[in-house]
This record gives sequence, structure tokens and C-alpha cells, in this order.
Amino acid sequence: MEISQRETADRAVISKSVLEKYESRGNERIPNTRQLFKLAEVYQVSVDFLLGRTPTLAKSRPAKLSMNQNQ
Repeated sequence: MEISQRETADRAVISKSVLEKYESRGNERIPNTRQLFKLAEVYQVSVDFLLGRTPTLAKSRPAKLSMNQNQ
């Protein structure tokens, strides 16, 4: 899936600068649980994959995180 940082940030409801910090190898900032679920949804991968716990891109189709409260 080819997606820009700007589009990813918009879809995950975070700023582009925060996303850049998450992607930076030298940075120790990590997403909170809600952001992890949104990023996994945007990238269509599992949270385990984002955390480096599994080498596979497969997504097990967990229930979607409701973003209705306190967006």
C-alpha cells in the first residue's frame, strides 16, 4: 500500500510531525493504544506487526476502534 505521511496522519487523526517522530529510528516516542489501532487500520496490518512482534503483514480483523468519543 503506497500512502503519503500526510494522508496517513490525516487518516490516523494525528499530526504529520508526530507521525514522523514515530517513524524515526532515533526517536523514543511511541504511539498510545488508540493511535496504534488507528495506524494499524490505516496501514492494514496488525498491531503486533507495528510493534515488531510478528514478521507477517496479515491482519486478523479485530473489531474496529470507535473514534466517536473524544476525537
